[in-house]
Amino acid sequence: RRGVQPSLGILLHYIVFIAIAGFLLFSLIPVIAAQIAGIAELADAEVQRLLTDRTISLPLTPPEVDVRLTILLRYILRSLSLEGRGGMEQLNMYLSSMAAGSLQFLFSLAGTAVSLVWNMFLVLLFAFFLQIERHRAYIWVRKFLPERLRPYADERAVMIVHRLGQWIRGQLLLC
Repeated sequence: RRGVQPSLGILLHYIVFIAIAGFLLFSLIPVIAAQIAGIAELADAEVQRLLTDRTISLPLTPPEVDVRLTILLRYILRSLSLEGRGGMEQLNMYLSSMAAGSLQFLFSLAGTAVSLVWNMFLVLLFAFFLQIERHRAYIWVRKFLPERLRPYADERAVMIVHRLGQWIRGQLLLC
């Protein structure tokens, strides 16, 4: 509308959208990493406190609940054979197996994120080329039809463009 070619306008919109999404993603990564490191340090401190104290005291709970949870913790530690010699080694083994499981979860999550970005890129690319080449593709397909079927094809083309536009809007909304 302002003298910019439609292809450049669409491309500019995509570049701005991808730049904003990339900026938000990369600005949040350090914050999330710091939060995860803080949670890991807090969990390590709590585990060390539980192994030395072997008592539980939760805020805003009656003392009876704390006593019952302490008894439950001691029973669990005893059943896991963490009390006595070799307990720390066994706890380390349990924690490393949990860390390996969480690492697999993180890789799965990263794969899902990469798949999301790839699908979003493909939808945007498809939408871009569909917007740019729609008229030429329609004329090319129309050449293969006999004269008597062209009015019917025109009606169907309008319906296809409408439905395809709805599908693309849905894909963009889901991405």
